[in-house]
Amino acid sequence: MAQALKRKRESSTVPEPDPRNVVRKLFPHSSVATGLRPSISGSEARPTSQPPTSSNPPSCTHTSRKPPVPKFVPKPGQRSCTQGPFSNVTNTINGAMLSKKPLPRSVPAGRPAVTMSRPRSLVGRQMAPSMKAEGSSTSTSIRLQELELAKKAAEHEAEILREQVQQVTMRMEASENHHKSAKLVMEQMLSCKEQLLEEKTCKIAEQEKTNAALQQQLQNFTLQLQDTQQLVEEGHQMRKKLHNTIQELKGNIRVMARVRGPEAKETCFSFPDKLDGRVINITAPATTNYAGDEKAKILNFSFDKVFAADATQGIVFEEIAQLVQSALDGYKVTIFAYGQTGSGKTFTMEGPPSPTEETSGMIPRAVAQIFEEAARLQPRGWEFTLQATFVEIYLEEVRDLLGSAAGGTGPSAVKHEIHHKGDGSTEISNVITITVKKPADVFKLLQTAARNRATAATKMNERSSRSHSVFTLKISGLNATTDQKSSGVLNLIDLAGSERLNASGATGDRLKETQNINKSLAALGDVIGALGTKKGHVPFRNSKLTYLLQNCLGGDGKTLMFVNISPEANHLQESICSLRFAAKVNSCEIGTAKRKVQ
Repeated sequence: MAQALKRKRESSTVPEPDPRNVVRKLFPHSSVATGLRPSISGSEARPTSQPPTSSNPPSCTHTSRKPPVPKFVPKPGQRSCTQGPFSNVTNTINGAMLSKKPLPRSVPAGRPAVTMSRPRSLVGRQMAPSMKAEGSSTSTSIRLQELELAKKAAEHEAEILREQVQQVTMRMEASENHHKSAKLVMEQMLSCKEQLLEEKTCKIAEQEKTNAALQQQLQNFTLQLQDTQQLVEEGHQMRKKLHNTIQELKGNIRVMARVRGPEAKETCFSFPDKLDGRVINITAPATTNYAGDEKAKILNFSFDKVFAADATQGIVFEEIAQLVQSALDGYKVTIFAYGQTGSGKTFTMEGPPSPTEETSGMIPRAVAQIFEEAARLQPRGWEFTLQATFVEIYLEEVRDLLGSAAGGTGPSAVKHEIHHKGDGSTEISNVITITVKKPADVFKLLQTAARNRATAATKMNERSSRSHSVFTLKISGLNATTDQKSSGVLNLIDLAGSERLNASGATGDRLKETQNINKSLAALGDVIGALGTKKGHVPFRNSKLTYLLQNCLGGDGKTLMFVNISPEANHLQESICSLRFAAKVNSCEIGTAKRKVQ
């Protein structure tokens, strides 16, 4: 009976409401609700794991447990309950839970406090209904107070939020105003820059127009200058052609003077004629007259052309190119170099031992030009055959520089005789004749001749030529279309250098060579003098050299002489002698050249 009454009393007892459950119901999705511990009483209380005691028997009824409330997770930018309007309530509840102390209750005065965990006595059980009613009213007032506090906290938080929104709005307005002013400034700057760009574009356009006009004027001036230069060149060529024609009509031997390279430190020469380059002056040593006054003597010489020391081989050849062309046209052309030993005759005619395109001499350049002109005339039906011989006159004896017996200073085993034919041609017996098919063949001939030619060292030249070398190129042409034939001869001669016996210091064989060289050159001077004075007898046979050149100097061909002189002051007397001889040759008339064409 007692057990039944007890069960009835416990089942009729109304559980005291828990403030934490109230918060869950009011804010089911907040972090506060999800973070509260469950109530120890009521229908939602979890069963405790403590064993039942006699003073507090377990209830016979067990209500079902509600599912747990999902935990609230704030979204990005969203605040939790601990940061929002209910931060004060949440902090209060959480603090109470962490301290594990029961929430405070208002207890009437004079009434002992009753705790939930203390076992109730029989008297307490009898007073339970009234105490429950009072506790319910007390918890309701507490809940109202808490809600009021939460409301005030929320209003305060809302006020703060409004202030923040107002501040953000003000900042946005200030930023917008700033952006507007910056935009206005940038638009003004852009406008100024566009205006400057437009002005610069206009200036550039004007400058381009000016440049175009100046460029057109420059082109016009360039064309006018080219036309003027062409007229000047044509006039120069016409003057040269007329001069050559006059010389041919007069029958004179053309003479050109050339000063050896610019390695000399002292020179006595000057070239006053800067336009045509035909005058050379020599400042002779000062002489003392009868009154004791010293006076320098200036000698003046005029030739067809004068080449200074800086003249290149190409410039020199340009002056004789037309004469070389005459050999292809059917004329007999003779070019020889005269001068003292060491004045550059061999360099002018043949070039250095290892020539380049710039330093090659007159012989290889002349042959190259003949081949070029022959190739140019080939479409017109002309075919040319070139045959070359190379001999030297040493001690009044003819030697073949292309033969195996050439070279040395002893007597040659093969005798060579000079024969003049009735048609004006000259032949040498028993010499080797080479058919030249390309310019490179001539270079090989020059190398062979240079090895076989007689040379020796003297006080005036360490490699002095001791003989006169004669390169002869016979040119035979045939035109298959017109059946026309032409026969021309090109003689390129390098004379031995004149030298005085006391200056050369020659003895023995060198003395004999010097005597024969000077004798043959003197014979050449006699022939030139006889031709100049129109004597009936010209002594061609006084020397093998003059006899070999008889048809060239006798008025049937074109002749040009290079007079080579040394720029050194200690060779001044020999240079003056050479220039005087050249002036004498330049005044000699040998007759009008004749072309041999059938």
